[in-house]
Amino acid sequence: MYRLIYTLTILLLSSCSSLSSGLFSGSPVMSRSDHESSKDDVILNDPDAARARYLFLESELNAAQESPEENLLKLEEANRLTQEKSPTILKKLCQVYIRLGKLQEASLVADKALLLSPDSLELLKLKASTLAASSRITEAVDVYEQIIVKSEKDDEEPYLLLSGLFLQQGKSDKAIEVLTRLSHKNKNSFIARYYLGKLYASVGNYSKAKVVLEEALLINQSEQIEYDYIKVLALNKEVDKALARAKSLVDKNPQSAKGRELLGELLLGSQKVNQALQVFEEAKNLGEDPVSLRFKVALLKLQNRDYIGAESELALLVSQHPTNYEARYYLATALASQDKIKEAIVELKSIPKTHSLHKRSYGFAAYLLRQTGDTNGALNLIQEALEEDPRDIELLGYKASILKDFSEKDDSKSSELIVTLNEMIAVQPENDQFLFNLATALDENGQRAEAKKKIEEAISKNPKNVNALNYLGYTLAEEGEDLQRAEQLIVKALELEPDNGYFLDSLGWVYYKRGEYLKAEVELRKAVEKVPTDGVILEHLGRILLKLGKKEEAIQILKKALQHLELDDKLKDEAKQVSDLLSELE
Repeated sequence: MYRLIYTLTILLLSSCSSLSSGLFSGSPVMSRSDHESSKDDVILNDPDAARARYLFLESELNAAQESPEENLLKLEEANRLTQEKSPTILKKLCQVYIRLGKLQEASLVADKALLLSPDSLELLKLKASTLAASSRITEAVDVYEQIIVKSEKDDEEPYLLLSGLFLQQGKSDKAIEVLTRLSHKNKNSFIARYYLGKLYASVGNYSKAKVVLEEALLINQSEQIEYDYIKVLALNKEVDKALARAKSLVDKNPQSAKGRELLGELLLGSQKVNQALQVFEEAKNLGEDPVSLRFKVALLKLQNRDYIGAESELALLVSQHPTNYEARYYLATALASQDKIKEAIVELKSIPKTHSLHKRSYGFAAYLLRQTGDTNGALNLIQEALEEDPRDIELLGYKASILKDFSEKDDSKSSELIVTLNEMIAVQPENDQFLFNLATALDENGQRAEAKKKIEEAISKNPKNVNALNYLGYTLAEEGEDLQRAEQLIVKALELEPDNGYFLDSLGWVYYKRGEYLKAEVELRKAVEKVPTDGVILEHLGRILLKLGKKEEAIQILKKALQHLELDDKLKDEAKQVSDLLSELE
């Protein structure tokens, strides 16, 4: 069976590997971001420059394998050798100090780097961040104002962080002024308008908040902006309008628990509005706190694949708030995206079992180990978590997913996968998807009769499980058994998903097995249109065309099929059969 649709839930974080490295062109240490303003050339004739270059480059190349402490030793030595005259080394040193929570050292190093490269925006941002994290708010405000003057039109980060500092000082008017500047400078900034709207609401100016949030919604139809807009309408005593918007929101997304809660509170009457607005911490506390703002900036950097920037922001948060485990979780994401797997796993394992992210963190850590090829390490990690609760369905799902990936290479893993899936079914016996997953695992393990029984169970529990319907129908067709029922099962699957190319292929194959080649050709051509690169579907069409006497077209189709089949190690047998068939035909 070539098509075993296996659907186990696992957290898969898109991971983009990035490794920054110094660029040396005459200068011992030169990064592209500081090229124009860097004074690295002052150390060209330094007798220790070669050693400094080596240490810096080694620290960059080995950042993923070494601890921050090991990295720091190399950078401090490189900095000493250059007599603190390389802004590139100083900048990197500042970033590592931040990573280690050494904010005073980071601030001093940033000052030294800025004396050499006073126009470096990146250095100014590092300086401002360390000042803010060290509660030197007035100084941080001054630096952020410098950054804003130098920054690009669409750079929202310094405005957001500066407004957060003003809020920390209780200066709502100043925060509003900063975000107003941003909204005027960047006409497409929904973030500026979103936070500006929340700030206006925090000082009781609901009519202004309403206008600004409406502008934000014109730019970005975010549900979060819509939620807050509805709350502002209620605060502005436009309850009927708030109700209408809330109803529309729930209609669009019936699964939104947040939307339903909001709608329910509004329906109870205006006297209950304050309960519905708890997320705003009541009207006078609507402003975003600096920690939350920094966290959101870090998430924006993650979204924009600025993993180094996100790491710096999140490391600052963690150094200030060691029990902010959500920040630790996303710090692990930033680290993993730079291939700093060991550091990422340390952060993930620091999340206590009492925290809501505990299970996800273990699943993520196991995923990272899988990516490095350490399957046993991944399994051991999940097993460690399972010792706390052997019946935890989410952790069992992670374990099953890991075992599934490696079951084809290791028979013992295949047997262990079956055991794990049975454990999942013992916890949730009515879960038809678990039964389907077990059936596919049994089939791959050569236990087809038992697999068919489990598929029948899955269908009996959920007659609309399309994958199970197609799986059983295709299995019956392959075996030439009960082709009438096979057709009925696949037709039912197609009623639920009429454009599924794999289901169309299965139906065509049933017709082929019955000798109804014209009907088979119709379904297979539709299947190829939907899935043009599937080697098995192309093979099926080629064999049907041969039966219809369309030899030349069949040969061309079979050649395409062979090209795709040869790309998948799991389809070696099918590729060999097609190759032999082509040899006979030619």
